[in-house]
Amino acid sequence: MKTLCIVGVSILLTGGVFLLPARADLFDAGVIPCGAAGAPDDCGINPPASDPLTSGAVAVGDGGAVQVQLNGAAPSTTYPVYVGNWGNLPTGGGFQFQFFGTGTLCGGELGTITTDANGNFQGPITTASGDTFVFPSGTSIGQLNFAFNNPACTQTQFTTGVRIP
Repeated sequence: MKTLCIVGVSILLTGGVFLLPARADLFDAGVIPCGAAGAPDDCGINPPASDPLTSGAVAVGDGGAVQVQLNGAAPSTTYPVYVGNWGNLPTGGGFQFQFFGTGTLCGGELGTITTDANGNFQGPITTASGDTFVFPSGTSIGQLNFAFNNPACTQTQFTTGVRIP
């Protein structure tokens, strides 16, 4: 039995697979903009998002493949993507990297996604070598969380998780 914790919400996995409607994803979470410090959706020491975002989601399949969907984000923008968890929130903690990719844009990112002219993206994360990012077999990450940065190496705009009222 494995436990996957998403921003304070635990999902219990039996046999390594959590079945969602019409999918066999191990992780499926919405993407939210980082809010102001102290807000339920804040990103700790990072400033609040200035990029627009209508909606978004990230799913990780049982084979480790990652699929991202952003709607209404900043048009024609490249976002580096990181994975980790948020430490000591809501008390101002920062992002703690839990898996380092081989990205070279900022160093350690899984890769990037680039929105279209309407600010939309749907597909996989592209690595620095142009391949599709897939978590290696056996990867284990507690409190899995994806972060999308813009400007590229300075602040988090969006993060996966749930908004707690």
